[in-house]
Parts: sequence; structure tokens; C-alpha cells
Amino acid sequence: MLIKKYFRAACSIAIAFALTLQSSVTALAAPDSWKDPSTIGSVSATEAYNLKDDFYTTINRDWLAATAIPDGKDNYGEFNSLQEQNDANLIEIMKKSDSDDLDQQIFNTYYEFLSDWDTRNALGYAPIIPFIDSIRSISSLEEMNKYLVNPDVNVLENGIVSYYSTVSFDDPSKYVLNLSESDLLLPDANDYTTLSDLGSIYKDMYTDTASYMLKRMGYSSKEAKKTIKDCFAYEALLAKNMYTQDDLNSLDFFKNINNVLPLADVKALLGNYPIEGILNSVGFTDIDNVVAENPKYLASVGKLYNEKNLALMKNYFIVHTVIYFSDILDRETYETTEKIKNDAFGVSGMKSDDQYYLDTAKNNLMTVIDNVYINNFTSDKMKKDIEGVIKDSIAYYRKMLMNEAWLSQQTKDAATHKLDSMVIHAVKPDKLQDHSGLVLIPKSEGGNLVVASLIAMKYWAQDNYKKYKTTKDRDAWDYDSMYEVNSYYNFTDNSINIIPGICGGVFYNEDMTKEEIYGGIGAVIGHEISHAFDSRGGQFDASGALADWWTPEDKAAFDDRVSKLTTYFDNLKVSDTMGNCNGVMLSGEAIADMAGIKCMLNLAAKEPDFDYNKFFTHYAVMWRRLLTSENELYRMSQDPHPLSYLRTNLVLAQYDEFLNTYGITATDGMYIAPADRIAVW
Repeated sequence: MLIKKYFRAACSIAIAFALTLQSSVTALAAPDSWKDPSTIGSVSATEAYNLKDDFYTTINRDWLAATAIPDGKDNYGEFNSLQEQNDANLIEIMKKSDSDDLDQQIFNTYYEFLSDWDTRNALGYAPIIPFIDSIRSISSLEEMNKYLVNPDVNVLENGIVSYYSTVSFDDPSKYVLNLSESDLLLPDANDYTTLSDLGSIYKDMYTDTASYMLKRMGYSSKEAKKTIKDCFAYEALLAKNMYTQDDLNSLDFFKNINNVLPLADVKALLGNYPIEGILNSVGFTDIDNVVAENPKYLASVGKLYNEKNLALMKNYFIVHTVIYFSDILDRETYETTEKIKNDAFGVSGMKSDDQYYLDTAKNNLMTVIDNVYINNFTSDKMKKDIEGVIKDSIAYYRKMLMNEAWLSQQTKDAATHKLDSMVIHAVKPDKLQDHSGLVLIPKSEGGNLVVASLIAMKYWAQDNYKKYKTTKDRDAWDYDSMYEVNSYYNFTDNSINIIPGICGGVFYNEDMTKEEIYGGIGAVIGHEISHAFDSRGGQFDASGALADWWTPEDKAAFDDRVSKLTTYFDNLKVSDTMGNCNGVMLSGEAIADMAGIKCMLNLAAKEPDFDYNKFFTHYAVMWRRLLTSENELYRMSQDPHPLSYLRTNLVLAQYDEFLNTYGITATDGMYIAPADRIAVW
């Protein structure tokens, strides 16, 4: 099945992988004064809070009590507020039709297709019915083989093995062919044996979406029900040998998926599944070795790809196909399926049409919109300012690493070499990607939204596939989503990436004080650099190769420190409804949050008359966020980032500078004794 995202080993301020460590230390009690303030109505404007007991809620009380989550959203905070500004800027440009800039022209053309509801309503499901009919007409495994290897018919590249080019873990200067698991509708493979609360939400949502769309195409209720049942039945068979969420969290995950096999061995695992024909049909030729992320899964595909399962497989493809097109058909389909999704996640109201147009364009135009954003909303001063904070932060990390008493000189030398080799990507690349090959067919020549979306989809797929066996330019910025409020560290090229979308709002502006910069974008930068030295990033060397550069003794000492942090989170109860945190899942990002603040505190110590209250307050404001209960449920089981109040209270309480600023002592809820603190670095 054509993947909508390509593998990038990165830890971000918003999205990241977690790690697995076994806890062997005594459990620490969590402060009773920290009540979960995440959902609407959990904080009252009339209730008195004490910053010595609960800093996050005290600083943000009025905002938490008065703010409503906007229509069409399931969470809201400073990240969302800045994203709204970024989106408003892009929406204004999206509507301009008089630009000479190629990227802006593509953006506007796609917008015209999106906003042409008359044409979309008149076409209805006509653009996708041939795709569904081509699947329904398959009557044998031989015909299925022909379907899978014909991209003119199999327009979404449906299949049960995903494929894409990615950099090699062994030699990050080279692109290799990666084979991975296919898509599931439920969030965790474990949901197919024991359905979780979150899994139930997803199952109902996708069942209702597919049922509605299939009936719109003429299926009876009985036929639609069977089609969906078959889809989940086939996914259940696939899921038995797929990685679970716990597997994804495993400290050994990168090692587990780095299985380089000859193509002949992969073909043997896959049996009758026509993998070589599929790969050849999309442009992968002269294939020698491939990276098989999950050989056990491939072997199971070889057993499940048979005449007996043909009906299940067909209906699996049909359901995934209709869901893929749910947001680019007529208005009734868009509004109905959007409401289904909103209801599932506790979202009230609908996003505006303009926001819908932009969100859909982002999903389909990718770096086209990045280029538009970079050209219109970045400056040389912004780049210079951000680079300055990054360089100051790297200098701190170099000193910190050299002064860590528990590290041997051998590990210190390797760590500082990695730090000195880190590639800095700040705000905007020196060279933008060229999209002259992305040509959308105009309406006058038969173009419509579905056609335009498929052209774009194929363009991005081929853009990825053609990298196979090429050399990666380590200094080139392989950027994406530059308009998003996010930043990330990339393991496989040892780079820190501070993208322009986050350079606004409470994070950065050209007139900010040092306190605001350090409490905003500075903490983000310190966070990202630390990922080079956490339990995942630390598995990759200065070049980005998966290589062990720690001494065994130093690695054991590091694991012990992380284990203490993990245990602490395991014993933090968010609420009776949400239960305890997952320390295994949260460890990596918690380490980075604490390291980022420590980095900024060290930079602050060099500033005369530094206002620590302003710095800590700004940091607490940056993290404030409200969630629907459904969104919080998702975060508790899927998101490796701690909840916002923990990213504030637990992080700040590690450091004497915070305690001394507010006179916090052992009798206060924000006090953590030095022996009980859990900062790893």
C-alpha cells in the first residue's frame, strides 16, 4: 500500500520514538499537589493555586479556565496558536492566482480544484469507482498478481508489503530499499487480539466511514458490513506477526529492523507474493539486497497470500481505498466523514473550508508548500539568531559532556566528536527543492481534484523511489513540513533541524529578551541536541551510522540513570480515568526536556541580571495546552511526550535555580530532593 510518509529516524519536539528500559530502582512518590489540568473544566478561575505546589497550573490558571478548544480541533495551546498564524499566512497566499513563482502556481491550482465544489459534487464518486471495480473484478490469485504489478490500475499501489527508499543504517551516505509492514486501521497490532479503548475508537470511526462510503457507491448494508468485516479479519491475520506498540518502543527497535537480506531470500519468504514484479513496476530495478524491517511479517505474508484469503484481501484493499479518498470527493462525503472523525475524538464543530483546503493541500503538495512558506516567511536575521542559539547550546553540551564524572574519556571523546560533527539546519536551506516535474492537469483538459491528488501522490512516491542506490548529500537539508510548529533531531545524518514554522509566537521573534528566547526556542534547541545522546540517538555515531560508540561501563551507567527516570514516570498517576504514565514510552522525550532546560540555565548564568522568574514563566506558558478526553487517551497510549504539566513541573523541579527563585522548600509540592531527582544529564 502506498505509504503517505517516508521513514525518517528523528526525534522531534512534537513527535518522537520512545525507548524501552527495565526499571530496577525503588519507586518514587509523585507529588499529590499536581492534579491533571489537561481537559476542559479541570481548572477553575476562582480556585487558588500556589506556584510552590503546582507551578504549571498556577501560572496558566486563567488561560486554562477561560480557553475553549476551537471548532474542528481536539487540542489547543501555544503550538496550535502559532500554527493558526502560520496557516492564516498560507491561506492568504493559497488564493493568489497571479504569481510568477512555480510553487505558488501549483499551490493555487490545487486550491482551485479543492474549492470547486460544483465540479466535485457533480462528479461524486465517479472518479474512484473504476479503482474499486478493478479490485472487485479480481477472481483469482493470478488476476491479483496482475493487478498488483500494474500501477495504471493499482493507482494507490495497494499491497500488503510497503516499500520505499531510505538511508542505510550501516552506511548513511547511501540510499537503500526498505520493505516494511502494510497499514492497519487500528493503532496497535495488539488491538486485534485485545481491543483497547483507543482501538475501539478507531474501529468505530473507520467502520462508520467505510460503511457510509460503500453505501454511497451502491453497496447494500449487508454487503458493506461484510466488506468491512473481511477487512478487519485480514488485518487480524497480518497483525499476528506485526510489530506492536511495545515493540516500537523497544530500545532495540532500530537494530531489530536493520535486516539486510538478498532479494532472493526475501522472495523466498514471500512465496507467491509478486514482490519483484511490484518493485520493478514502480521503478526499482537492479535490486540486490533489501532491508527487511520484519522478516517474520514477510514470511507470514507468504503464507497468507493465497486463494483461500482472496476475498478478504480484496475487501482489505477496497476499504483502505475508499477511506483514502474520503476527503477529496463531494461535499457530503467530506462533511459526513469529517463529522465521524470529530465525534470519535470529541471534537466540536467543523474546521473552516479554508482550513480544510490548506490541510488537504499540505497532505498532497508537501514540499511545494514548504517552498512557498520559506520564500515568504523567513529572514536572514531569523536564521542568524537561531544559528547563534544553536552554536551556544552546542558549546554548552561540549563542556557538559567533558565534565560528566560518570563518563570515561573514551566515551567523552566519541560524544564530543559526534557533537562537533552535528549538521545545523536552521530556518531555511541554501537550496530549495525543484518541483518543475509536478504538472497538474488543468480542468480544461480533464483535470479534477482526484486526478490532481493522484498525480501529486505519484510524484512524491517517485521522488522517493528514485533515490535508491544514490548517494546522500549529508549537508543537504532533506526538509519537509517547514510550516509546522515543530523541530527535530535526525539520527541518520546527525543533524539538528529548527524549522521556520516554530520561529514565531511564544517561541521566537526578533525583539524577544534573552529570558524569552531561552524559555522558548532556546529550550527547544537544547531539547533537540540532547537526542543525539539519548538511548536511541546514542545508538548512532557521528556520521549517522548505527554503531556502538559507548564503553560497556558507560552505557550501563547511563541505563541506570534512565531507569530511575522511567520508574518515576511509571508511578505518576495522571487520573483515575487515564491511569499511570508509561515510563518506558516517555523516557526519551523527558530526558530531552530536562537536558534542554539545563542547557538554557547554563547559558542564563552568563547573562548579567538574568530574570529567572520571566524565564520560568515563559517556559510554563509555552507548554500550556488543553485536550479533549479522547485526545488525552491517545497521548497516554501513543505519544512519547509527557503531558504539558509534567513537561513543566517535573522538569523545572530538577534544578536549584528554579527552587531558589521561588523559595521552594521540602514542604512544598514542587520540591524534589536532590537524591530523588531524575535528570539524566
